[in-house]
Amino acid sequence: MNASFMRRMMAVALYSVFLIGAYTLIQVIPTLWISFGLSILFLYFSCLILLGFMESSYAQPSPPKKWPALSIVVPAYNRGKSLEKCIHHLKAMKYPHKVQIIVVNDASTDPTKEFLSTQKGIITVNLEKNGGKAHAINVGIGKATGELIAVVDGDSYPNPDCLMRMVPHFMTHHTIGAVTGVVRVNNPHGILQQIQDVEYGIGFGLYNTVLSHFDSLFVTPGPLSIYSREALQKTGGFDSQCITEDMEITFHLHQLGYSIILEPSAQIYSDVPETIQHLFKQRARWSRGGLYTLYKYRHEFFSEKGPFFGFFVPVKFVLDFSAVFFLLLLGRLAWGILSGVGGTFHTLSTISFEALPVIPIYLNSSLLFMLIMLGITGILIFLGARASGKKTRDLSILGTLLFIFAYGSFIVVVYFYSVTKAVMGVGEKW
Repeated sequence: MNASFMRRMMAVALYSVFLIGAYTLIQVIPTLWISFGLSILFLYFSCLILLGFMESSYAQPSPPKKWPALSIVVPAYNRGKSLEKCIHHLKAMKYPHKVQIIVVNDASTDPTKEFLSTQKGIITVNLEKNGGKAHAINVGIGKATGELIAVVDGDSYPNPDCLMRMVPHFMTHHTIGAVTGVVRVNNPHGILQQIQDVEYGIGFGLYNTVLSHFDSLFVTPGPLSIYSREALQKTGGFDSQCITEDMEITFHLHQLGYSIILEPSAQIYSDVPETIQHLFKQRARWSRGGLYTLYKYRHEFFSEKGPFFGFFVPVKFVLDFSAVFFLLLLGRLAWGILSGVGGTFHTLSTISFEALPVIPIYLNSSLLFMLIMLGITGILIFLGARASGKKTRDLSILGTLLFIFAYGSFIVVVYFYSVTKAVMGVGEKW
């Protein structure tokens, strides 16, 4: 047996022990205490975000006297009409110098190659074999001549002023390795897109604002991030083995001592999944890539390289793996409810309704705690909309309610699925 097979069997064994242990704890420890513990984690992280947001400050850097040359790399694989719209937006972006636009067609099977052949003012690279998104980006970087290199997904549409707002940050300090913007949902018309609209406000707006303040941004989003050429050269480029290359490169930049900055006024709109199947697949890929990245940089946990590895990554690790306990807890609660329904009907058939307490005393504290949790979630949603430049009245009421009461359970299932696939060694591609 080779070493790789032995490591895989060891991982499967440890994961099985973990699941058995978690299931045992769920059965032994009272549900109330487990729920309380998970809620405390949520409250702690939420309060940290709220305090960080109140503490954070923002000032737009002054325009540089000399604007650096800039290249934009667009990896493309079967993007269809969205790629045409993306290129149109890139050409419309304002910048004092001519911007080099490089589109790398990663062996698309749709008419992408034919479409690119008709485009003027861009550099096109057609790969014969599909090598994955990170490989396509690296090929584009090899063709880039700019001091700064931006990476843009083929289904994303930056506002015209993004470059003018993001580039000045690189002039403020030599340790700035990357600058990102705020990603927003493009045309959130469907209910699933409206749920993601709420999520993007909290994640890319509120959370990233606070994480940037703490120098702990953990991802440079694919819709638009700008990197210094020097930083990319030191990383050796994007990791072609990772399916969330934008997260891995961020960890690598932190490891090398670079800072990543969020420019909140730079708005980028991106297409999001319109079906539950596509959403599940996308989030499973994000989760799987996150696990790969955490494992790759596991030796940096609790290092002295700053708050990112010393604080944020361990907290994220704990929060992510608490999702498994939450999923098992949901299963136990669902079983208890189903069992209770049968018992209730049996009880009601033998006693009068007057014998049942209308409002059990023990529900008072639980109800109060639930209201506190809902209140904090509401504040996060409000601040998320504000941080992403969106008016709260534009948020869908139904989408917001589904985000609060259902979306978290969906993400937990996605995470459990991704962990299981990772342990079993099932691969993913873009």
